[in-house]
Amino acid sequence: EVADIAYLKAEDNEVMLITVNNKRYIIDYSLDQLSGLLDPDRFFRANRSYIVSIGSIGKISKYFNSRLDLELIPKTEDKLLISRVRVPDFLKWMDK
Repeated sequence: EVADIAYLKAEDNEVMLITVNNKRYIIDYSLDQLSGLLDPDRFFRANRSYIVSIGSIGKISKYFNSRLDLELIPKTEDKLLISRVRVPDFLKWMDK
């Protein structure tokens, strides 16, 4: 179910779907394809490697050079940063 998706992560030419229960599935879509398929009110393309669900965002912190650092639930292995050029779009998306 789409409601079970916490985030999607691109890594080593594969896209991994991570559920809210931390189950992981390899899927046959690129993040670009998924960006067009998923509800933009619920999912945000955070950077080149991640699409996040609004429900998976646990904490947002300011980071060096006007970027934002996201902590997701379930936790990611990577530091997930929103670039300073994407920050206004991200904040607008969060306010919906």
